[in-house]
Amino acid sequence: MAGAYILDIACSPLLGRAAPATDLAGVLLDAVRRAATSAQVRLTDVHDVVVGHTAGDGGAGDLLDRLNNAEAVSDGVTAYLVDRGAASGLHALGLAAQGVLSGQQDVIVATAGSLGGSAGLASPVHPATPGVDPADVERHVKASATRAGRALAEGALSHFGLADATTVGVAELPAAPGGPAFATAIIVSERFAERFHRPPKARIRRMTTAASYVRTSAEAMSEAAIRLLMNETLNVGDVDLWEIHDGDVAAAIETGSMLDVDVDRVNAGGGVAAFGDAGSATCLRSTAIALCLLRQRKLHTCGVLAPAPGSTAAALLIERL
Repeated sequence: MAGAYILDIACSPLLGRAAPATDLAGVLLDAVRRAATSAQVRLTDVHDVVVGHTAGDGGAGDLLDRLNNAEAVSDGVTAYLVDRGAASGLHALGLAAQGVLSGQQDVIVATAGSLGGSAGLASPVHPATPGVDPADVERHVKASATRAGRALAEGALSHFGLADATTVGVAELPAAPGGPAFATAIIVSERFAERFHRPPKARIRRMTTAASYVRTSAEAMSEAAIRLLMNETLNVGDVDLWEIHDGDVAAAIETGSMLDVDVDRVNAGGGVAAFGDAGSATCLRSTAIALCLLRQRKLHTCGVLAPAPGSTAAALLIERL
């Protein structure tokens, strides 16, 4: 089946504090190398590098020049930025998929990173969430930590660099603020995968965006999800898992309610509330978590939702292979 495929993903660990960094380009170049090595792809095969990046990630400066002139990647590779707020990493993934689907390119890298990840929501250093009942936040955070702990305990997150067998779950959650965070995906065409006998991890079935005319991110995410499913002739209940960006707890809770999705299917491996916000890398990291859970629990599909500036939102549907 023709399409765009996720060959592999490389992520920074969900737990533990990395050494501080001031060079985001260096962090992302290292992430690209890790992902390419894991996927057994030569960097000379890469056509483009799409970088999800917002001002809050830090290190913008000479980021594009560094990536475009890096010896680690081949001549002619173009690196470019996409800034869509919390959805930046998701848009990078979608643009990489579109590039592959155009038929002009076979290997595109989608990457995103931040020089400083935030703490999980229950950490005393995390500010209160405005406009949200503290009891609702407490329930959400507790449920997120419980799901994350369960996923870690059963070894579901022991792929893509997210966690290893020595990771202890609930006792370490919510996560403490960490150093640089990153997530990098290698997106390839069907012909590349077949030619080089590289079995992909997943197929990107569709990505879409939506705007809310009532100006709430929850309504925008709900509308994006509905558009996504309409194009695939699916219902909400047909999708096994949903990753809903919960940096804004109220919006995440409201989105799940508006879609009437089973709460056990939402952020089943823990979200921002458990692991903290990784900036532009958060949605790419959520995609990796979802793929881990789909594999471990023998499920097939996951929808990823994230808010973007201007009361818009992005939605992605992936299918495990």
